[in-house]
Amino acid sequence: MIPKYALITIILVTMILSLVAPIVGASTLRVIVGGSLKTAEIVATSNTNLVFTYPSTSQISGLLNGFNYSVQLSAPNVPAESDAFQAFQHQLRRGFQNITLINMSVYLTLAAHANKTSLVVTKTVVIQAWATGIFNKTNARVVGDFGWKDFEVKGNLDVDFGGRTFDINTVGSTILSPFGEDEGFVGFMMHSFGSGPLWSASTINFSALDTPLSQWARSYNPSTNTTTFSKTLSSTFLYREEASVNGENYTVSLSYDPSSSITLPGYAVANGNTVIVEQAPPGTAQRSTAIIVSVAVIAIVVVASVLLRRNTR
Repeated sequence: MIPKYALITIILVTMILSLVAPIVGASTLRVIVGGSLKTAEIVATSNTNLVFTYPSTSQISGLLNGFNYSVQLSAPNVPAESDAFQAFQHQLRRGFQNITLINMSVYLTLAAHANKTSLVVTKTVVIQAWATGIFNKTNARVVGDFGWKDFEVKGNLDVDFGGRTFDINTVGSTILSPFGEDEGFVGFMMHSFGSGPLWSASTINFSALDTPLSQWARSYNPSTNTTTFSKTLSSTFLYREEASVNGENYTVSLSYDPSSSITLPGYAVANGNTVIVEQAPPGTAQRSTAIIVSVAVIAIVVVASVLLRRNTR
């Protein structure tokens, strides 16, 4: 049986961890650098919510009401010579020329649901890749460049999912994909929104993470000898576009919620987007241990005082 004070401590720790964990539906960029600093795993998860609203009395409402669609597709080990592989590498190299992809897999989940007044399309794209060239050794120091972390995929990113090709990036393709060859809906959307900036807007977009890494939250864990840089932004409406057709108003909005974490082996400090891995200052482990012990002592004292008060009542 778990003692009462231990249960209280577990609950408190769980609550604290839930505050720092990314919320469900967030777009996340996670980078984990290998112990040798030669390779890095890049996991870009893009969660997109597209909402199309229309009058309940419109012809579009009659066409869409009750519509449901969902699909899950995977493309493990995308060929290096494919357009998708080369296009993604090109976007990363816009921020840092030396980064080189050595492997890439893509996973897509797409769902659409409609009622009398709105169509909601949710899309999750996971790009799992491994890259080299981020770090180099200069004057006995290991230096890494993360200028590529705020990448935005431009234009179509067509991926072959075992014979089914999807553009996993642009808004237009995202909102039309569930409807296939439905000329009524496709024609209406192309006529109403196809020429606007929203149609070609990117959904794989981490440009909001453009602040220098030196301004991100930083933590060093001496027990695992790892450094983590992290940044979270509040939900952002990236685009919203309106159209009036025969006196009826229609809107399309796109929202996303980006966050990122970069974990490196060793004691690392950032200068702008440059990371330097160096020897930890003397006493770093002891100071961190002292802080943990102090927090634990305070927690024990607080819990003990609460239990003592209850027992004396």
